[in-house]
Amino acid sequence: WGETSTRLTDHPENRLHNWAEGLLGQRLPPHYKLNTDDLQDRDCRIIVGKTVKQGPQGEKTRNFVREVHPTREAAARLALDDSNEPF
Repeated sequence: WGETSTRLTDHPENRLHNWAEGLLGQRLPPHYKLNTDDLQDRDCRIIVGKTVKQGPQGEKTRNFVREVHPTREAAARLALDDSNEPF
């Protein structure tokens, strides 16, 4: 289970931005216009978190999307792109 705001920003904690970069396997430039159709049928790695809560009917476990990462190949491309940054 995972949800995020539909507002794409450059803030480092904006999940839509981070998840889109993971799905697309590329850094998004400032003011990028995201077409969510471009996110369909993309390979990625998802880090899943788990919370366990006690309730009146016993223990309840909930899994959630913690992070979305690009595939290993896309991550290698991103690392190369980042190392080529002039600043």
